[in-house]
Amino acid sequence: MAFEFPPVARLPIQLVFSMAFLFYYFKYYLFAAIGTASVLMIGNYFLAKCLAKNESLMLKRKDNRMNLIIEVINNIKIIKLNSWVKYFMEKINTERNRELKYVKRTLLINTVQLFLNFALGPVLIVTTFSVFFL
Repeated sequence: MAFEFPPVARLPIQLVFSMAFLFYYFKYYLFAAIGTASVLMIGNYFLAKCLAKNESLMLKRKDNRMNLIIEVINNIKIIKLNSWVKYFMEKINTERNRELKYVKRTLLINTVQLFLNFALGPVLIVTTFSVFFL
């Protein structure tokens, strides 16, 4: 059985060799790609911060809705007896719509993050070659 280098130890070595080879071929034009990657990573960092904040707000809304549903379930006889079903349904739907607003925002932020992650490679290639050839 052959020895396999752990990925954590292999990554810095691969990074150093790949940067050395890229610098050998592209010289100082490589720094345009490094700058572009830095800008995209900083943008991804801020999106992750927004996502964390949005998810905490979404969980608060979900807690509010769940507490309301628990209250309705515990008092279902009184609600049915006094015909308050429509009032409580509107209340639950309002809370659900507030929660869905944060769910949609979370999905939008996730989509933008995914786009940035998948677009990073092609953007770096285009940036490097456009600066190299112009």
